[in-house]
Amino acid sequence: MKKIYLILFTSLGLFSLAAHAQPVTVEYFKGYKQSNTHLLNWKVTCASSPSLTMELERSADGKNFESVNTQTETALRCLQPFSFTDGSPLPAINYYRLKSVDVDGKLTYSTTVALLNKEKGFEIVSLTPNPVRTAAMLSVTSATKSIFEIVVSDLSGKQLNKQRVTLIAGNNLLPINVKNLPAGTYQVIGLTGDGISKTLRFVKQ
Repeated sequence: MKKIYLILFTSLGLFSLAAHAQPVTVEYFKGYKQSNTHLLNWKVTCASSPSLTMELERSADGKNFESVNTQTETALRCLQPFSFTDGSPLPAINYYRLKSVDVDGKLTYSTTVALLNKEKGFEIVSLTPNPVRTAAMLSVTSATKSIFEIVVSDLSGKQLNKQRVTLIAGNNLLPINVKNLPAGTYQVIGLTGDGISKTLRFVKQ
């Protein structure tokens, strides 16, 4: 890629500074469940590169990914958001991520989005960071829109705090505040109105 040079006039004379291009950034990457298909939306910033190749990848285990869609766009087109519908998702959980490659070959990966290809139910995907100091983000993927309770308890089951949220049919990122808890090991429990529950342990530093 060509460098951009800034010409500056000072009392000491004329000199130039090479302005290094900023890396490609993913502004957001989101996923939604629509009937039997999965809709992925994203927005990238690629003004530093005249073109950008974006590869949408999918995985059944969150580790081994394969490409499901590839497109190359200009920097001007990158000013607008993108979307892709996966019409044939895998059974159970589908993990998606966006790989971007600029003209210099530099790779940028988005965060991973998990979508549940089932008629009902949910899965707790992760809690990050873990260990946690003050606050963490709980990733939950749900097959349907539903009311969801988040309970934080100690390992004996004693409830320490609870909150109620509404899940969308898709990937949900839910903030968890644990700054008032002493250091130790705890568990976060997710419950829906139909009696389904999932549990994930975490460490508070």
